[in-house]
Amino acid sequence: MNKKETINFVLVLSLSFVLGIIGINWGLPSETLHLQTYHPDEVWVLVSFQKMNPKRLDFNPHFFPWGTFHFYVVGAFLYFLSLFKAVTLEPSKEFYILHLTEIDKLYVAGRLVSVFATVGTVFFLFRIAEKLYSRRTAIFSALIMSILPLSVANAHYMKPNALGVFLIVLTCWVSLRILSLQSFPTYALAGFVAGLACATKYNGIWAVFFPLMFHFLLPYKERKNIFLIYTFLFFFLGFFTGCPYSLLAFKEFKEGIFYELDKFILVQHGDIGNPFFYHLFFSLRYGMGTPLFLLSIFSWCWSLVRKEKKSRFFSLWVFSYYLFICVFFKSKFARYMLPLLPFLSLLSGEFLTRIPFRKWRYFPLLVILFFFYNFLYVLSYDKLFLSPDPRTEASRWIEENIPVKSSIGVIFEPYFFTPPIIYMEYWVEGESAYNRGQPEKFNQYSILVWRKEKWRKEKPEYLVISEYEIRDFLRFPYLFPQEKELIEEIQRDYILIKKFDTPLTLGKMRFRKGFPPHDLLYPFPYVEIFKLKK
Repeated sequence: MNKKETINFVLVLSLSFVLGIIGINWGLPSETLHLQTYHPDEVWVLVSFQKMNPKRLDFNPHFFPWGTFHFYVVGAFLYFLSLFKAVTLEPSKEFYILHLTEIDKLYVAGRLVSVFATVGTVFFLFRIAEKLYSRRTAIFSALIMSILPLSVANAHYMKPNALGVFLIVLTCWVSLRILSLQSFPTYALAGFVAGLACATKYNGIWAVFFPLMFHFLLPYKERKNIFLIYTFLFFFLGFFTGCPYSLLAFKEFKEGIFYELDKFILVQHGDIGNPFFYHLFFSLRYGMGTPLFLLSIFSWCWSLVRKEKKSRFFSLWVFSYYLFICVFFKSKFARYMLPLLPFLSLLSGEFLTRIPFRKWRYFPLLVILFFFYNFLYVLSYDKLFLSPDPRTEASRWIEENIPVKSSIGVIFEPYFFTPPIIYMEYWVEGESAYNRGQPEKFNQYSILVWRKEKWRKEKPEYLVISEYEIRDFLRFPYLFPQEKELIEEIQRDYILIKKFDTPLTLGKMRFRKGFPPHDLLYPFPYVEIFKLKK
């Protein structure tokens, strides 16, 4: 690379890092007043650590809805930081209950793993595009990937998603060597890394198709099909390396997998709608930003009509993964679309570099506008992690304005979407919120849960309702007849006295919130407070 290209590359990597690190201390336990954050799943990483016993070489997390490789990576990073006294590792939950700022550090460290994985994804995406296409394509692809809202959002969470995507892209990069060097180490390493991707997040199994893809890009006479056996053998070795208790505790692993299938994957969970259309018009459109989403669709279609084999293979990989998720995963979380983003970015970068009308005089201006809009949009989303959270603001307002001993109604059992002041108990392991040492803070109000039919005996004096609780009811009232009656009752008997909502703004610019997917709403669900009419 020449000096200019090197500077551009470093700037793109720096942009990816900065967008991931902004607001990394969002929604931590010192703010939520619990051991969990405003993200509902992050706590399970720490719960899994608590169940391990390293002194006895017992690293069984007893938790298998995801793969376990992410646990080991985060655990190793935390141990490394503890050697320098940057974090405090204590087996006692009570220690962290009384020292919430110490558990804050664990979450931030775990989120840093996601930030580094996201930057690594951009780095290897650049290397892939550079080797297969050109450096201009590589810069475009890496820049697109670095400013996608769904990718930036997941860099803020201690979850396996960012690491899983990194390992999928790394598998693709390793598999590229097949085009120039057919050898046992190349096929074996590609299979091993693909196994680690699957051991991080089970949908990472689709990474194993990259060595197959590049193998079949070779001329027929040059293919050594025997090497594919090594790929699959080392895929299983990689999987069992990253998820060893899938063998060592097979019964528990099997039960965890079937629980996940029964509770989350094969049943409706998350948002409502046909998965084929939902993921396209919600997960990908919101996850990429409308301009880059449209660009990716054009790029994907364009790659199919071209005669270039490698672009067609990437398009088919994108389509096959999309089909796999839509057919087998009824839960519609936007994070399932994360593995598509690097390769849609790659196709988009190639499209911008090769399309016939790229020499049109206004084309550079159009590209700049697309990129600039998305950059501003993702900055406005990043700003959410720095802004006061609606739940925290609502909690403070409740404490200051609702009289002690008042009855407060909620629709669902209080969870991550509820202002923390009205949490009734700690969600994980039945840990009581009262054990925090401030029982008066959690014992001020009488909490009535509609789902537990506690509203039938008496109408609550106040209602605290989160966007997560009612947005599907409002959007699809015909699917929820009981909930529709509840909404009508609220509108009839209660008056809205306060609403907390953080808009998507950047200076004087305001972006439309719309209907973001379930897991893109984590930093800014609105909270409404109602009072019973006299």
